Amino acid sequence: MRPQDVCNMRSIDVERTGVWTYRPFTHKTEHHGKILTKAIGPKAQSILAPYLAEKADNPESFLFSPADTVRLQRAERRAKRKTNIQPSQKDRKTLNPKRVPKDYYTTGSYRKAIRRACGKAGVPNWAPNQLRHSAGTTTAAHFNLEAAKEFLGHASIKTTEQYYVAPLPELAAEVARKIG
Repeated sequence: MRPQDVCNMRSIDVERTGVWTYRPFTHKTEHHGKILTKAIGPKAQSILAPYLAEKADNPESFLFSPADTVRLQRAERRAKRKTNIQPSQKDRKTLNPKRVPKDYYTTGSYRKAIRRACGKAGVPNWAPNQLRHSAGTTTAAHFNLEAAKEFLGHASIKTTEQYYVAPLPELAAEVARKIG
């Protein structure tokens, strides 16, 4: 999916029968009258299931929320404390903070969250769109270009060819071995 589609994911938009499908309430090509439907396979289902269960009581809320993340981080910090908390300190927050976490990620805040996590983990930075590019390249390598086009939701196969098919040197080597 595009980062925008991940950020906009709500449980009300996910149909969970058979192969799950996700229809975002807004997307890049909606002004062309297109309806976007994304299939969600078993690996992604297992990742999404806890988020969907957590939001079962409020299906129109966004699955991935910076406000929820901050709340969980604070709860973890409290649980790891070695000393007792004074009653007056139980729920100490800044009364008027300069920045309040939103209920949803924007594509920019999503990208920043990934960069911060990469920095903390000591791994090279990457961008959310790299996941989409990798999925498109993998699909084209394992199936074919038409499958990659459909999986990515492109209207034209030319877009898939131009942006999502990485060179596959191992395929070229296999062809060379077979042909001579």
